[in-house]
Amino acid sequence: MRTHIVKTGDTLTSIAKYFYNDYSKYTIIASANGIANPNDLKVGQVLKIPDISGAGADLEIDSSTFQLPIGGYYREEHRKRMIVLHFTAGTTASGAFNTFKNNRGRVATPYILDRDGKIYEIFPPRYWAIHLFRHYSGEYPIYYQLEQRTIPIEIVNVGPLKPDSGDRRQLNWWAPPHPVTGRETFSTRWCTLDENDKYVKKTDRGIQYFAAFTAAQYASLNKLIDYLCLHFDIPRQAPRNKLSTDLEGMINFNGVVCHQNFRSDKWDIGPAFDWGKIGL
Repeated sequence: MRTHIVKTGDTLTSIAKYFYNDYSKYTIIASANGIANPNDLKVGQVLKIPDISGAGADLEIDSSTFQLPIGGYYREEHRKRMIVLHFTAGTTASGAFNTFKNNRGRVATPYILDRDGKIYEIFPPRYWAIHLFRHYSGEYPIYYQLEQRTIPIEIVNVGPLKPDSGDRRQLNWWAPPHPVTGRETFSTRWCTLDENDKYVKKTDRGIQYFAAFTAAQYASLNKLIDYLCLHFDIPRQAPRNKLSTDLEGMINFNGVVCHQNFRSDKWDIGPAFDWGKIGL
């Protein structure tokens, strides 16, 4: 069950509006938390937020730890047709959230899935933010439409790995960026070749190693996809070619996809991801 930590200025009706898009459903929250007087809320109080969709009864979502400011996403509702899988290219959920919070382009995803399987919701999935493309113009309105129609999920994973230049049995991820060029240096240790639970050996575009996703991530992702597919009436299906770029095909597709399906320059979700573990 989702939870919410009461902040200064919160009311039961404003919390109901945030989670259910309906002020009148404050009574559901009051009942779940044994609140007889709606004015008795206390800052710091942890409220249980019941799921009223009929799905996700055992799904735990943290909607309090990271909350994106309203200006960090678009408070507009559009029919959702796809769930898009991304990886963060970093090591922590907090790092991904801070990247979203500090950018001015409304680049974000409503969900961040940490390595321990914890799901963070940083804004309501009925709204939208930019997560697929970099540049826009009036010539490409379909770009905006694809952003609006999709629910993205960022999964904490560093992505491609390269052998260390001094120790070929050590695998490094891309950080830190070069101080002058900004390009990836692949100089931060991820694991050794003996730690075979931390990487997958598969070749893609000259890269032979990729960071593995955790069992906890697959378990939580399964539940989250089930919940979102039922709640937003999205078919639980994937494209036939799961890692192929097919922007034209994505325009009319409904289901679960990844960033690579939209852009050939992207690595996520990559060959280390096992679609079979989410039933696709």
